[in-house]
Amino acid sequence: MSMKEKWPVLAGYFGLESPSGDPNVLPPSEYVKKHTHVLRELGIKDNAVFQGGFLDTYGLFDRHMNLEKIRKAGFDEEVDSMASWSKAFDKFKEAGMIIR
Repeated sequence: MSMKEKWPVLAGYFGLESPSGDPNVLPPSEYVKKHTHVLRELGIKDNAVFQGGFLDTYGLFDRHMNLEKIRKAGFDEEVDSMASWSKAFDKFKEAGMIIR
């Protein structure tokens, strides 16, 4: 699944619309800096989440991983990455790291 396919699902998890290439959209790091006060008002803990710089380039290319070695070790289950991310985001919400 490519980031182009994943991104609308990720946005949907947070109740957001995925932008359609608007050149005026702020990069995540600038958006987080601009709206840090909103995050604080919502009780989000002041931590690495506020920095957001790693998100500026995260979706620019797909990350394909070779599972050959782990398959040889006996791990053969298939994990739905979107379900896995949802589970992780739920834990971040419980920890007060992202907006509920």
